[in-house]
Amino acid sequence: MTVGQHPYSKRRQALKWFLVLATVIPMIALIATHVANAQGAPTRITQVDDRVPSPDVAGADLGENGLVVWWRHLANPFPLIDGLGQLTLESFTLERRERTSYGARPWKIMARDLTDTSATVTRPMISGRTYELRVAAFYFKEDGGTTYRYKSPFSEPYSFTAPVVPAPSRLIATRSDEGIRLAWTEPEPLLHDRLALTGYIILRSSVEIVDDQLAATSIIVLEEFNASDSEETIWLDDTTLDTHRYSYRVLAVYNYVRSSSTGGGLYEFIQEVGQR
Repeated sequence: MTVGQHPYSKRRQALKWFLVLATVIPMIALIATHVANAQGAPTRITQVDDRVPSPDVAGADLGENGLVVWWRHLANPFPLIDGLGQLTLESFTLERRERTSYGARPWKIMARDLTDTSATVTRPMISGRTYELRVAAFYFKEDGGTTYRYKSPFSEPYSFTAPVVPAPSRLIATRSDEGIRLAWTEPEPLLHDRLALTGYIILRSSVEIVDDQLAATSIIVLEEFNASDSEETIWLDDTTLDTHRYSYRVLAVYNYVRSSSTGGGLYEFIQEVGQR
């Protein structure tokens, strides 16, 4: 310590700088906000507010390209809300989740920034599976040069069950010098005015063999090909390796609805494919 220096002088100096910074930083932030507002870039604050009414999902039905969902909401702009004032509708967000025998899966955003009260969900659905849909609305208001955004709570979930569609059957896998050849029986005809067989999806599960032990597994989508311009129900996997074992599944696709992959002999396991 320097001769004559007070033992607490350093602490006083640090406290002095702390007070200076505590005063200057908020002033800088305030000046930056005013500059941004002057340049036409108002601050946008988004918050969920239970006082903002939620939309109401009114229904869902199969469309040409996907599941069409529609909902209702209050008039735009809707009446004054205590503590919020006059709000104007900005957009909607639509979410979907699957319900399986193991419970509900997480919600996923299907569409956002929607300005209409309907939307088409093009994501695939599984035969006979139930899906839940919900919608939230975003509103805004201008106050003192700042735009405030308010998000409503999500609507109550609306349930829709995908139609049951036929699946392929009698999957047979045989080995040749070229690889593994798959053949299956096409599904029974589907009598539906909005769904038709458009293709198949081949799923392959591979198991690596190291010192006669299973090392790893993976499920790979190898190919999706269109059945509307081909009546063939065969497919050759020419990418097999001698160090792996393989199993296969075939799913039928009806526009955006996929058949089940269980039962009916759809699963075939090939033991030690690489051995001659």
